[in-house]
Amino acid sequence: MNIQKKLKAYKRPVAIFPIGISGAGKSYLFNKKNFRNWQFLSADEMRKQLLIEMRREKKHLIVNSKKELANPKDAAHVFHPTLRDWVFKESQKQINHLAAKQKNCVLDLTNIHLQRVYAFNLFRKYNYTIVAVVFRPRSTQFHLKNVKKRSQKGGIDLAPKETHFADKIRTKIILEKRELQV
Repeated sequence: MNIQKKLKAYKRPVAIFPIGISGAGKSYLFNKKNFRNWQFLSADEMRKQLLIEMRREKKHLIVNSKKELANPKDAAHVFHPTLRDWVFKESQKQINHLAAKQKNCVLDLTNIHLQRVYAFNLFRKYNYTIVAVVFRPRSTQFHLKNVKKRSQKGGIDLAPKETHFADKIRTKIILEKRELQV
């Protein structure tokens, strides 16, 4: 299936929502190389950028009762509860902007479900074609391998940095998310 050909057939702007568990290949398929001239909104990238900015400004987070310098490569920081409200508000602002521009876009909002619902409704209002691409869960080892590859390239890991049980934590998260999607 050539997804680009299918998407060109739509006469209205398209909003794609990739849906799947960590390591399923969402970011791999929907990358800027494959989708030139598309707008991208990724909650994970927004978190990383905020943490990079916080680190530059020498800001800290409290993680497990310890004050730690913000680290965009540490899952405990990337998914820290204090970032949730900021990501929600920032993604809402960017969704409004994208919808009004009437440009094709990919919205990776996997971890913020209410934002996905908000975005669906807003894009409908702007007469977008909404495409949800569901990545079906595969074996735990497949997802684990992809998450490890991603983190080795500097991407987001599911396990907090500095843990001896990283594979156990990654596997637990993948299995929990699989149960929700099957």
